[in-house]
Amino acid sequence: MKNLQKALTSLKSTVWDARGMVRPSDYQNTTLSHSCFKRLYYLSIN
Repeated sequence: MKNLQKALTSLKSTVWDARGMVRPSDYQNTTLSHSCFKRLYYLSIN
């Protein structure tokens, strides 16, 4: 479970890092991705 949490955390930070590089038109897609990762992350904690 710890490894899954670590993987999700690194995915999450990858999404945040990518946000700085995306074009404004891609912003919404990135935000949606982040929401998915966040949901998975919280599910993995509980």
